[in-house]
Amino acid sequence: ASFTLIPSFVKRGRAINVKATDDDFREAAIVDVDGRIMKTYRFSSSFNIETSQLQKGIYFLWITDKSLKLYIQRFAVTD
Repeated sequence: ASFTLIPSFVKRGRAINVKATDDDFREAAIVDVDGRIMKTYRFSSSFNIETSQLQKGIYFLWITDKSLKLYIQRFAVTD
């Protein structure tokens, strides 16, 4: 099980598309560098991250599959 996050470096206000390679994924969370959860999602195959509410900086996307395995990918938001 894996997923793609495109693009991983984005101008604030643009969307990031997250797409899973299968339907095993269930939940996702955007987490800032201090460990605060900014937003959570429930999804099966894909969703978009809207970045207009995020400040510029580095964030992590935590995705959990149906067996509760955690996958983490980093992305950046710029002005």
